This record gives sequence, C-alpha cells and structure tokens, in this order.
Amino acid sequence: MQTFIKKLLLSAVVLMPVLLSSENNSPSDTAEKSWYLELGPCAECNYCHIIRDNLFPIFVALAQVNHHRTYKDNRLYSNKTPFKREIFNVVSDYPIQSRSYNPTTMQKLSFGFPLEKKDVYTQYFPLFLAQLHERFGINSPAAHKTTITLVQRLGSRRVIVNISDLQRALQNYCDAHNYVLNIVNLESAKFKEQLQLMADTDIFIACHGAALTNAPFIRKKGIVIEIFPYNFNYTFLRMFATNSRPDITYYSWHLPQHKCTPTTVKSFRKELEFRYWRDQNVTIDPRSLIEIIEHLRRDIH
Repeated sequence: MQTFIKKLLLSAVVLMPVLLSSENNSPSDTAEKSWYLELGPCAECNYCHIIRDNLFPIFVALAQVNHHRTYKDNRLYSNKTPFKREIFNVVSDYPIQSRSYNPTTMQKLSFGFPLEKKDVYTQYFPLFLAQLHERFGINSPAAHKTTITLVQRLGSRRVIVNISDLQRALQNYCDAHNYVLNIVNLESAKFKEQLQLMADTDIFIACHGAALTNAPFIRKKGIVIEIFPYNFNYTFLRMFATNSRPDITYYSWHLPQHKCTPTTVKSFRKELEFRYWRDQNVTIDPRSLIEIIEHLRRDIH
C-alpha cells in the first residue's frame, strides 16, 4: 500500500501541470499530449490481475488526480489483444501501453498495485462499477426472477466432477422456487458478457479462480459462494469482493478431502505444492449446496 501511495503522489506531481495547463481543453486534446500510463507486469497475467491489480488501481489514481474531468470520452491506445483492449478502454484520457512498449519521447507513469484499504474501495468502486455499466451499456432491471449462476471451468483443473448431477438438482430447486439457473464457463466470454451476466445474477457459485473476480459486479445484496478444495485457502478474492461491495454476502465453502481429487503430482517445492492443493477437482453434494443457499438467503431476509 505504501508503494501504491508513493506512485499515486508521483502521478499527482507529474500529471498536475498537464491537467492545469489543459483545463479548458477537450479530453481528446489531453490524450494527444506526450504522457502515457505504463501497466505493471500483471497486465500480462490472468483476468483477475488485470481487473484487481491494474484496471481498478488505475481508475482510482486517475480519479484522484483528474477528478474534475468526466470519464465519458476516454480513449485508449494499446498493443493489447482485442479482449484486453476492451477491458482497458474505460479509465483514462491518457494512452495506456503495456510494459513492452517504451517510446523514448514519452514520459511514463506506472501503476498496477493491489489496494488494501477498505475506504478506497468504498469510495471508488461504486464509481468504477457505474462507469463499466455506462461504457458497455449494461442493464440491470430492478424486477426480475432470482438468478443462480454456477461456473464450470473448462480444462482438467478445478472442475466440478459431478456437474450433470449438480445441474439436475439445482434445476429442480430453481423450478420449485421459480428461479433461473445459468451454468456457464467464462474462459471465452467477453468482458461485456461477463458484466451483463453478473448484473443479472443474484447467487454466484464458483470454484476458487479468476471467475470470482466478477463477484463485485453482482446484483445488489447478492450472494457469492466460493468453493475451496481440501487443504487450500486463499482470501484475496473474498477481500476484493467484500471490500468493494459491503452489501453482498460472501461464503467460503471448504470441501473435505474425500470430495477432492488431485490433478497433479505432489511436490515439496513450495510453488508446486500450492498448485497441488489448489488445482484439485471437486465433487459437490447437491443437497449440501442447496442447504447453504437456503441458509444464506434466510440470513439476508
């Protein structure tokens, strides 16, 4: 956090002359000036790090040094893939480039650090979410059927082994309560599609992984259930969600050993042991999951 604050203060010192000298200029005029934001190394990482460690911190930093400007006409210049260009096209009047792009004629500022203070999330995440919804045209109707979204990962790691049985049980439960059930994989989903999915979701269920980066985008007073395999616990996704959205209910479900199947060979090397426990496949007891959903909904109401 101290490092981030230093970066933030540096940005204010370096950017303020540009902002003051162009106070009467349009955002497009500002974008043409020789400044750019350089993303941290996590910009090349997965969906979680792009959102949590780059996009939101950049938004917060610019909101503090550029608060008198609107975000409606933001522009982005990037050598990213279309998917990442789509994500980053929400925060800045200034060009954003990846670390590999280093023109000598431009000044650079680096961001991309996790934020840990709750008040930062409380103050800025609602603005961040509102801009995402405006930028991508996300609709969240006030009246709709309660919607349960369950994520099934593609590939061979952290998958739900008995997904067919679980889907059947959840569908019966939803039919009995006039709910809607979505079974989705998000690996190929566009950012806009994921935002809209969460805007329509009241109960979000997923095994630990990047899909839970979407938890703060859930509907008001939503429920999030993160499924952990045996002997594994990692809280940063929960912290990101609950700090960003104090109104949601976040439940961590730790499965017993007999419900989990390793997908890699155990190793005494720390990083490999971490993956060994994290990447177990899981078998979900449908009745237990439905009981958890019922319990959490009773607590809310």
